[in-house]
Amino acid sequence: MKKVHQLAIAMFGLIVLAGIWYPVAGQQRPREDAIEALLVEVRGLRGAIEQMASASARVQLVTSRLQLQEQRINTLAARLAQQRDRLAAAESDLTSSQEHIAELQDVEPRETDPQKRFVNELQLKAEKQHLPQKRAEVERLRAEGAELESLVAEEQSRWAAINAQMDQLEALLRK
Repeated sequence: MKKVHQLAIAMFGLIVLAGIWYPVAGQQRPREDAIEALLVEVRGLRGAIEQMASASARVQLVTSRLQLQEQRINTLAARLAQQRDRLAAAESDLTSSQEHIAELQDVEPRETDPQKRFVNELQLKAEKQHLPQKRAEVERLRAEGAELESLVAEEQSRWAAINAQMDQLEALLRK
């Protein structure tokens, strides 16, 4: 009887263990699937975070470049404005000298006073002597202006390219 009792207890224990183990084993597979799905989701989130961090760094870099280009353009535009003012002053001075020469040449043949005539001749000689320098200055300033205009256009082109990069990054971030 003792053996039967032991056998019954052993059988009961096996049944209990089987009852406990079987549902746990059946639940093990769905649990593994859930963990795998979570791992896939975490990996996807990690990738998205890395992508956003990379995009953020690129946006900062491009923004810095854009600001630097704007500063370059503003500096060149100010230089160009100053240069144009100097050119206008030089052209005005040249025109004034040419008009003064024309007046002196017009007055010279009609002047009867020898002293006034001598003063006119000296003034005419001095004005004519400075005329080539004034013309050269005007030409130099025109060439400098053309060079500055070219530099401004070049910098504006770079600015437009960087701005296009910003637009592309913005479109990427919207996705």
